Amino acid sequence: GTPPVPVPPPDPPTTKWCILDIIQTLTSTGYKIVVITNVPCHLYMYWTNQQPLKHDRTRVLRGLTIPAASQYCFVDWNQNEQHEAGDTVYHTFIKEPWPSCETRWFVFRGKIGGEWSNSISCIFDKHRVAPAYGPPETHYFYPDPHPEVTSVDGYLTSRASPRPQDWRFVWGGNVVYAVDTSPDGLVMVYCDKYVDSFFSIEREIQLFDTSSIPAGSLINDAKLRLRGEYKIMAPDWPNAGIVVVISYPNSNIEISDRDWGNFGTLR
Repeated sequence: GTPPVPVPPPDPPTTKWCILDIIQTLTSTGYKIVVITNVPCHLYMYWTNQQPLKHDRTRVLRGLTIPAASQYCFVDWNQNEQHEAGDTVYHTFIKEPWPSCETRWFVFRGKIGGEWSNSISCIFDKHRVAPAYGPPETHYFYPDPHPEVTSVDGYLTSRASPRPQDWRFVWGGNVVYAVDTSPDGLVMVYCDKYVDSFFSIEREIQLFDTSSIPAGSLINDAKLRLRGEYKIMAPDWPNAGIVVVISYPNSNIEISDRDWGNFGTLR
């Protein structure tokens, strides 16, 4: 006889959903995650960077204690809603920033028609790998008098008023002005005719535009090369020299009076 006509599969339940696929794309600072479901729904991602706790449970069956399904709980979790509005089958989550070498655990819950569904995904984990670096590259940055080109170069001055003053007073700076329109640096301690007292201190500061280095690059080494024109030194300071310290400027486009106090602690 003739075989029966195939019956089409039943429609999926409209109150439940399941994940068919997950697409992951590595970005410069994290991941783009797209979840595909079997029916339109609105997903929420619950994630944590702490490994979920596992609780082993038991149940009693006919007087015997047997293992039951384990229970997991998230610690210090975060909730993120999908980017798309309404119920969809494609659900996008942009997870940025996501530090390199950090593992995250996440689970999905969803709504259908604005109502929470009983469906819930399993727990996924994802480790963000460190970016692959190419061979080392060397970049050079040169001083110039124009802040908008490659760098800001100039010097800061503290002067004792009234003059003279002791070293700590002048070093701390009571009157300060900044010069950032010259390619020449100046480092000077000015004592004038006074013994064990000081009048003026000049500090050089340089801000380099390093935007040519790609974001996320690993800096293996950095060197500062100085070319001096001349050195003037008093007989009382036979070992005077330049000391390079870290500074924390207020701006990356100009040198301001406030930068005087943002140098390292070396005196």
